[in-house]
Amino acid sequence: MDVLALYLLKSAVCNAVFLVIYTCFLKNQTFFRFNRYYLIIGILLSVLLPLYTYTYEVTLTPNELNTNTAVQTNGVDSNVFWISVFLTVYALGIVFLLGRYLLGLLKIKAVLKRAGFSQVQDYRLVQTKELKSSFSVFNYIFIDNSIDLSETERQLILAHEIAHVRQHHWADLLLTQLFCIILWFNPLTWIYRKAIRENHEYLADQAVLQQGTSAAVYRAVLVNQCIGTQVFSFSSSFYQYNIPRLNMLSRPPSGSVNKATVVLILPAIGLFYMSFSETLVTIKATSTKSVESRPVPAPMSGSTTTSTFSPKAGKRFTKPVIKSSKRAAKEAAVLAIKNKVSAQPAANALITTSSSTHPLYLLDGVEVASNINDIDKNTIAEIRVLKDEAAVKEFGERGRNGVVMIYSKTPLTIP
Repeated sequence: MDVLALYLLKSAVCNAVFLVIYTCFLKNQTFFRFNRYYLIIGILLSVLLPLYTYTYEVTLTPNELNTNTAVQTNGVDSNVFWISVFLTVYALGIVFLLGRYLLGLLKIKAVLKRAGFSQVQDYRLVQTKELKSSFSVFNYIFIDNSIDLSETERQLILAHEIAHVRQHHWADLLLTQLFCIILWFNPLTWIYRKAIRENHEYLADQAVLQQGTSAAVYRAVLVNQCIGTQVFSFSSSFYQYNIPRLNMLSRPPSGSVNKATVVLILPAIGLFYMSFSETLVTIKATSTKSVESRPVPAPMSGSTTTSTFSPKAGKRFTKPVIKSSKRAAKEAAVLAIKNKVSAQPAANALITTSSSTHPLYLLDGVEVASNINDIDKNTIAEIRVLKDEAAVKEFGERGRNGVVMIYSKTPLTIP
């Protein structure tokens, strides 16, 4: 669940970045086809970019690693409760929206069954009085026969809807609808969908005007049809966004140089990855030997907190870490010793200590001898370290020299 929550958060943030850049720099430009590609690519990247996590390495010495790196497990029962609430609400939202979408398709199918359609070139024309608006769904064009339209109005409305069909705007709407169902809790997702639908209307208007239609006549038809009823959310309609379209029809063509503003997405993506980056800590022993290790959150669901070190700021900070048991097992391969410690005891020791003092070693909660070099690295799932006051507070004087807690993937047999 924690992986799902983090993915949804990343996807929402990425989608917001694309929307902000579009609203500030591209929305009022007249290169509508370019804007269409930008908006659709924004949805695809909002799905794909969160799948990758940027990781950077920080090297520490044992003296610098003097904070309590143990995972705080207080309130686990409370976390489980809120996780269940989140999953329930999220699933109910998806079921509701998906059901509403399918119900709309069933209504369209029922209208088609009653009214029938006629095949005209590459689209199907449906003339009905049941729906108080004219719109297109997939390659079907629905024309409202309940109101009196002049022949000019009828032809221009039909040309507008044909442009929607031939430019395959239904594919954009289908993708956008599925994206809104997945991120239904994010209000910016619905604003993003509105931007796509509005740009579709600009594209259809542009296609009609390119056929030689008078811009003045077309504006007059838009004004006459300014008041219309709501249509299905997955359809394209002549009645939508009339006022913005009137303003856009009077705009001069935008210069191609304005398209260059799209490069702003590159630093925005870089900032996105840095904001959700993860730290890989390398612990350098006081001797010439060094080993790689890193405190890892316990393999349980929910959010935990671990202390890491920032090489840029030169100080320690606390960073939330959200991991699942599967993710923890994956990182264990990096955090455990790269080679079996029995091969080179001196070079591959878990923690290098002086000859006179040894930390307290615990394997799955059971104290073991200080020589633990016979443990196979492949059986280790997690290593946690307590030092100084934190170790003494937790284990008393036995933890004076530090505590190394090792958790195995399966119960281990100590020779």
